[in-house]
Amino acid sequence: MAVRHELENMVSDPVNIQELNQSLTEVMAERVDAPIGLTTVVDEANDRQVFIAAIGLPEPVATLRETPLSRSFCRIVKATNAPLIVTNAREDERVRENPIIKELGVMSYLGYPLRAPDGAPLGSVCVLDIVPRDWTEADCAQVSAIAEMINQQMNLQASLLTSEYERRQIEGANRALDEKNRQFIDLAENMPGAIFQYIETAEGSVVVDLMSPGCMDIWEVPATALTQDAQPMWDMVFPEDLPAMQATVRRSAEELSTWNHRWRIKTPSGKVKWLEGRGQPRRRKDGSVLWNSLILDVTHTVAAEQKAAETMRLLFEAGKQETISRIAGGIAHDFNNLLMVVRGNAEMLIDAARDVDRAALGRSIIKAAELGGELTKRLVNFTRQSEMHPSLVKVNSQITDMRGVLRSALPARIDLDVALGENAKLS
Repeated sequence: MAVRHELENMVSDPVNIQELNQSLTEVMAERVDAPIGLTTVVDEANDRQVFIAAIGLPEPVATLRETPLSRSFCRIVKATNAPLIVTNAREDERVRENPIIKELGVMSYLGYPLRAPDGAPLGSVCVLDIVPRDWTEADCAQVSAIAEMINQQMNLQASLLTSEYERRQIEGANRALDEKNRQFIDLAENMPGAIFQYIETAEGSVVVDLMSPGCMDIWEVPATALTQDAQPMWDMVFPEDLPAMQATVRRSAEELSTWNHRWRIKTPSGKVKWLEGRGQPRRRKDGSVLWNSLILDVTHTVAAEQKAAETMRLLFEAGKQETISRIAGGIAHDFNNLLMVVRGNAEMLIDAARDVDRAALGRSIIKAAELGGELTKRLVNFTRQSEMHPSLVKVNSQITDMRGVLRSALPARIDLDVALGENAKLS
């Protein structure tokens, strides 16, 4: 535990990581009394072996800190992912052709795999000697232990780097989420109406999970109060509007269809408002249904729509009146033509009359035609809503004048009885 604690402290700094690898490699070479100690990574893609820690390498290899793979024993460790023990390099068919034997005088090798956190081989942790050597169990134990320590610190380094990366990712995500929340709050505070999350549980209870400040303008109730108890929103609904509203919510929950409804409320201050709501439902794993909803105060819109509807009604009535006027005008025109014919014949009757009674009958017909023309004129004026010019008439005289015409037009089996006002005289 003390070694791990020390490693955790050191790997927090890249310089310390490099120093730790170097120190462990030096300790390994010292404990087995080997002139060369290495911690290597085999880079097959670029045909090279890179030394991440080294002790005892001659120049120019020590400065370059890499060699081609053709001069590497460590590639065998990586390829087999197993320890490699070479007692005499010139006699070992695995390595006897390696140029490093001549160039550096390497005669013996003891190496253990350097592994990634997932166990994949990366290279080796090894010691080399310039003389043939039978590596003892103690030598193998020392190199194996140091290799394990280096593997642990490399894995710890990778874990800490991963943790740091994940921490930074989480911090970045949190910052982005905070920014989104601020943007939502800004939009919600500046939008008309109220934005809220409405939840109906599987048991039928109602929860308002989120509510924007605009609710105060609509229901005259603070957002905090509605998120604690949503019942006031229902209590304000007009009793006659409530069943239809509840039905639309049920249908939206059952069909998961868009909820859209308009209803009336009466606020605590006594104001009557028209509200319109729209929400998109989704069913959650616990069986509840959540709506992300928007509620708008459409009182002025409804008033404008009602006024527009009344205007359309009046226009329709005016259109009907205009149609009636045109029909009445056409009938009046035709009727006047008929009256002219009647009057003309009546005048001819008077001219040809040989007795007083026939002449009186003709005059009665002319009088009736004149009255018919006046009646037609009044009918047209009424249907066109023209300006009227009422005047006094003697009703008894009008009725008396019409009596003779009516008597002649009616069948003999019908009696005609006329009741006049006071001081009236029949002719």
